[in-house]
Amino acid sequence: MAQGCNSFGIIAPKFYTCTSQNFLLKSYLIMPEFVYTTKTGTTRTAFYSKVDQDLIDNFRWRVDRDGYLRRNSQRDDRGKQQTIFFHKLVAQRMGQDMSLEIHHFNSNTFDHRRENLKASTRQQIQMNRGKHCNNKSGFKGVVLCNGWRGKFRAQTTVNSQPITIGYFDNVEDAYQAYCDYVQPIHGEFFKPA
Repeated sequence: MAQGCNSFGIIAPKFYTCTSQNFLLKSYLIMPEFVYTTKTGTTRTAFYSKVDQDLIDNFRWRVDRDGYLRRNSQRDDRGKQQTIFFHKLVAQRMGQDMSLEIHHFNSNTFDHRRENLKASTRQQIQMNRGKHCNNKSGFKGVVLCNGWRGKFRAQTTVNSQPITIGYFDNVEDAYQAYCDYVQPIHGEFFKPA
């Protein structure tokens, strides 16, 4: 079932054996993928559940600048088109609450497997974020306090309110305090960085 793909981002479905730890799969698991090539020549691979194979086969998908798969609907009477996102279409088929945002739980926008898509509030999505790109301590929820001569502060935000968990002599203790504090609050959305 392997097919080629062209340089215009047209998706070519095939089956793939994934051994990567990033996708939490066992090496013997066969899962479908689609491969596409961007206009710049970069090849990307995205994953989906086998039950959604008909969506891949029946429509032409492309990739937007954020890495999401999308297609346009047919034009209505006024000549307007709607953008249809693959992950939202799959979530709708699953019966997810479409009034919430559909979130890629492992933060990989190329992983459209059903077990990775969850209807979530904006607050829950923020709980599932990794560390910030300008983080200097190397740990989520931990900052180096310049005025405290090498002390580390564990901090978080709950309901838009900043909370200082405590000050610590080393980064590992601060990170452990952060994890102990936020894990019960975040629940299934807790993501250690």
